[in-house]
This record gives sequence, C-alpha cells and structure tokens, in this order.
Amino acid sequence: MSVDFNYLIVGTLSIHTIVLAALAFSVKRAKDDRTRILWKLLVLEAVIFPVAFAVSYYLQPPNSWLTATADLVYSVVVAYVLGLEIPGFVLLTRFDDGVVGALEDLRKELVTLGYSFDHLKQFKETVKKINERLASAGIDGLVDDFVLACDRMSNLDRRFWSLLLSEVTISSRTFAEQSKHPFPKLIDVMSLAGLSFLLAQLLKLFG
Repeated sequence: MSVDFNYLIVGTLSIHTIVLAALAFSVKRAKDDRTRILWKLLVLEAVIFPVAFAVSYYLQPPNSWLTATADLVYSVVVAYVLGLEIPGFVLLTRFDDGVVGALEDLRKELVTLGYSFDHLKQFKETVKKINERLASAGIDGLVDDFVLACDRMSNLDRRFWSLLLSEVTISSRTFAEQSKHPFPKLIDVMSLAGLSFLLAQLLKLFG
C-alpha cells in the first residue's frame, strides 16, 4: 500500500477519534437528559470505526485513492449504524416511553384530583415518584407550582388545573411522536456519501 494511503488512513482515523471524543464530552455535559444518554454511544462508535476499517481493508485492500477513500467512508457508515444509530434508537425509544408513561400516570392523577380534592396527597406521592421523568419533560416546575397553589388555597385551582392538564397532554404527545433517531440529519449525509462512492465504484468497474 502506498505511503500516501497510510497518511490518508491515519489522518482520517485520528480526526474521526478526536471529533467523536469532543462530541462525547460535549454531549455528556448537555443539560437535556435525553441528549446526555448518548455520550457513551459516541465513544462506542469511535471504537467500532477502526475495527470496521480493518475488516474493510482485509476484504478490499486499497490500491487507489478511490478504494482507500471508499473503505474509509463505508467504515464510517458502518460505525455510525452499529455504534450510534441502532443502539441510540433503542435508548431514545426507552427514554421517551418512560417519560410518556410518567406523564400518562400524572394525567390520570390530575383527572382524579379534578373530581376529588381529597386525592391531593396521592397526587403528591405520584409526583415525587416520577419527578425525574417530569424534569426530563420540562414540566416539573409547573407541577411544583400547581401543588403549592393547591396547598396555599386548600382547594383546587381550576384554571391552573386545566392549564397543567393541557400541558401534560401536549408533552406526552410530543415525546411519543418525536424522532427516535439520535442524529436524524446524519442519516441523510451517510446515505448520500455511501451512495456516491458506490456509484463511483460501479462507474470504475464498468467504465
């Protein structure tokens, strides 16, 4: 293999690792719980990439710039799919399902509270139990304010109750319907990159 190919491969591996390490560090420090759970998958992708390239190199030793670059691109795509896309899809689906389940529980408690204010104690216990999920949905502060308002009035604040019920319903629908792909835009980029090199290989083969 040409020394030039060595430079290309080592440079790509280095850049790929550095970029993913920086992204993993940034994602790990994200305020959004849903985003923060993905940092380990970025590390996993960084590990899979050189393994995927080694397999690709074994199956198709690069003898030109085109094949060397194609091997690298295909390896990036494989690493992304196996290290980030598939496990990320599973993680985000579980995370969203957990949040939706918590919001549905809260909604049921709210409906019951609307019929009987005596249910406030049970409502508080449910809120305490699912508070972490409510924080992920971004409505924990609103729920706490509602509880404080009820305590202060020793009665149900109907307007606040309606507002909270509506917010819980919207949040539940949003989490249920949002994309489960870790980085949706990258799917298009990877697909186009892989397709471009595949077409180049076919043109070279039949040209």
